[in-house]
Amino acid sequence: MVFFYLLRSPLYTTMNDTAYLTLKQGDTVYNDKKFTKKDISRIRNKMLIVMLATTLVVGLAFYYLFTISYTVSGSMVPTLSVGEINVMRHVFGPSDLHRGDIVLFNPVTEYNADIADFLGNGKDHYIKRLIGLPGETIRIQDDIVYINGEPLVEPYAVYPKERTELPEDRNMEEITIPEGHYFFMGDNRDNSYDSRYGVGVIPYNNIDRKMVFHFTSLSALILGTDNDQYFIG
Repeated sequence: MVFFYLLRSPLYTTMNDTAYLTLKQGDTVYNDKKFTKKDISRIRNKMLIVMLATTLVVGLAFYYLFTISYTVSGSMVPTLSVGEINVMRHVFGPSDLHRGDIVLFNPVTEYNADIADFLGNGKDHYIKRLIGLPGETIRIQDDIVYINGEPLVEPYAVYPKERTELPEDRNMEEITIPEGHYFFMGDNRDNSYDSRYGVGVIPYNNIDRKMVFHFTSLSALILGTDNDQYFIG
């Protein structure tokens, strides 16, 4: 900061190449610490290089580790409202994935290639909650998800429609999730196209990022309310 102050001062701009500055602290003058105009310019250039390099490293690290995404569908309401900003980070291997994680993934796989156009041909990514892990069995009976025969507690899941309206959505025959694959569902169970239907199980290589945190949309901040009521029911 001292050198940046010197660079802006009239003293620096009027210095010639033979003049020099010394450091002084209180009444003590450090005559062995002499800086010419060239010395100050050299230090300035080094500081600028360090600052630029640091900015570049931090920027590349953020680009590699984090991604900003937007919630564009109501499948994760009320956990994620439409329009919210999500900060997603890189997934460091299968051991970094846990049940309950909210994950960004490419829904197009070899199992659903026949509906790739409908799924966006790999250009569209889905945000869903990780429910089933590799090697587990999963079934759904009357809204309750069973993992390896045990009921799963899901305080985040909502079923806005009457059970009689969508009976096929509330039940699923038991399947075994293949190794290296994952089962995803949206929290808004009656309004989510996920692993229960055509999407199916998702291989690890299709998984892009997992959510770190999310921000309320600008409109919700201004209006003081979200738009969840339009996507539940």
